[in-house]
Amino acid sequence: MDQSIYAEIAANIRKYRELNKLTQAAMAEKINLDHQYYSQLEQGRRNFTIEKVIDSCNVLHIQVEDVIPKIETDDSPESNRERKALLNEIAAKLKSASAKDLRLVDKFIDDFVSMM
Repeated sequence: MDQSIYAEIAANIRKYRELNKLTQAAMAEKINLDHQYYSQLEQGRRNFTIEKVIDSCNVLHIQVEDVIPKIETDDSPESNRERKALLNEIAAKLKSASAKDLRLVDKFIDDFVSMM
């Protein structure tokens, strides 16, 4: 995934955290992370997991779609090849996921698809 998408997610979570007048330390505690690790997430030095995006949204009383940027689609043959390659990459990454993690990913996908 394009790093700018991760940076936008982090920036959006930071914006809502600040609107809720939460410090990084308070936010980190609410989503069960070390303060330094959480700081690295917001700075874009690490990437939020789906689980931590959902946890953050719950703490901030916002929807996941409030922090995930819209991705424009292109139906060209080149784009379709890229789409198939990405689907294969995703499938390969999910092969080692636990049932619990797969349920979380499935819920995220359902939520994501419902807002499209």
